[in-house]
Amino acid sequence: MPGSAGDRLSATYNYLFGKKSPDQGSKARLNRDVRDTMVSPELRQEMVDVLQAASNLGLCPARISEASIRIKDNTFLVTKRNSWFNQLTDQDLILVMASMESEIDKDQSPKHWGWHLSIYLGDPNTKAVVMGQPAALMALASQKKLPEDRLLPDAGEIIDQIILCQPNSKNIGQETQQARLLVVPGIGALARGETISEAVTFLELANQWSDLTIKASK
Repeated sequence: MPGSAGDRLSATYNYLFGKKSPDQGSKARLNRDVRDTMVSPELRQEMVDVLQAASNLGLCPARISEASIRIKDNTFLVTKRNSWFNQLTDQDLILVMASMESEIDKDQSPKHWGWHLSIYLGDPNTKAVVMGQPAALMALASQKKLPEDRLLPDAGEIIDQIILCQPNSKNIGQETQQARLLVVPGIGALARGETISEAVTFLELANQWSDLTIKASK
């Protein structure tokens, strides 16, 4: 019968292997069908909850923040472009592929998806990336500065994993192997981790240390 699971699976197969070019509505439905097959509701809900909390903390404001989770080697669950993190829902999560040419819903992928992908390629152990714009950290970055470990010696080892990276950097792959957090002036701060919660936690700590650095310099 039309609209059955078999029909949807057939349509998905045809689309993924280039046998048929669906319209925008069909693309969105196909993305959700494939996403729901590959990603558990629990993982999707965890991503929504953590990113909403990050927004409430001021780490991921408005519609300029992004996040992604590695599902398989070349498949990622990402926040749809221009998503409001404080109002994020399951419908704002879509799948993209590592190859830009084979994205299931390319026009909806995060604006700075290339940065996420560079981080994943630079470190195969990275499972999640969150790009936010925490105020204190970005204020320091605008001055080409980072948090100072002299103010919190025990945090030195972690602060050393924060790297200031220019938007036109050509060594992004090498830099991501060393850094837990890439700070890109004018774009945002990209934190990586084994989980989405770990990435957000690192982003929050870096912002707190940045705030301490700013206050200590006054």
